Amino acid sequence: MDLRDRRPVIGRREIADFPELDIVGLPVKIDTGAYNSSFHCEHYRLKPDGLLEVVFLDPEHTNFTGKVHKFSDFRKKTVKSSNGQAELRFMISTTISFAGNEFEIDVSLAKRGDMRFTVLVGRKFLKSYRFLVDPLKKELLSPRKMKRKR
Repeated sequence: MDLRDRRPVIGRREIADFPELDIVGLPVKIDTGAYNSSFHCEHYRLKPDGLLEVVFLDPEHTNFTGKVHKFSDFRKKTVKSSNGQAELRFMISTTISFAGNEFEIDVSLAKRGDMRFTVLVGRKFLKSYRFLVDPLKKELLSPRKMKRKR
């Protein structure tokens, strides 16, 4: 099913893949209160050659791969957290996949290790692909649930 053919309904929590990052089956929180999307990474650094090196998630996380990803295309952006504190963060573009449908997403790199969800999907992404959010549901785009709807 191609989600671009209609205004897909998404739950408050979904399971997503990040094919460019070799991360599959990652629980993500759909956060209409956040404008930007964010992704937890414990390690990132800007190298002298201008490349941004990133290791996503923590070694204790089920989806941790340990792979070092290098980005030449990134930017810095001031992001306000939910407590109102402004922070300068790196932003990258990558691909997120729900039920086999891939979408481009911009994410800020954040320290979210102590949070329940390591990825927040914000309004900017939801609006750009015209998703509708049903806060009473979760994992609506999970392959298991989509198969049951047939």
